[in-house]
Amino acid sequence: MNFNFPKSEKLTSEKEISALFGKGKRMTLFPIKVLWQPNERSNHQVLIGCPKRNMKKAVDRNLIKRRMREAYRLNKHMLNELKENDITYFNIAFIFIGNEIVDSSVIHAKLQKAMEKLIENCQNHE
Repeated sequence: MNFNFPKSEKLTSEKEISALFGKGKRMTLFPIKVLWQPNERSNHQVLIGCPKRNMKKAVDRNLIKRRMREAYRLNKHMLNELKENDITYFNIAFIFIGNEIVDSSVIHAKLQKAMEKLIENCQNHE
């Protein structure tokens, strides 16, 4: 299994990000909000965010984003289930909506559960 998180898997296009926030499907699994939308690319692209409104200090936002990236990196193999079922690829945003720093084990568990629900939703609607 490949556990890296290369630039090609990071969602950086402003046009695609605004489309994701405007027209994407959403679900919330506190403290993580997930947005997703099919894309035209050959892989899933992911955006990790932590709004300044919730975490005032940049140090805290960076810590949360680092923990979320790590949790995604270790669980991204779950998205390969979507590839095997011949379903399109997705732009996905994981947004931290809590206002307190949480332990990495909590983030890991919640992100894993969010990815399971995402896979379930994508398979049910296709």
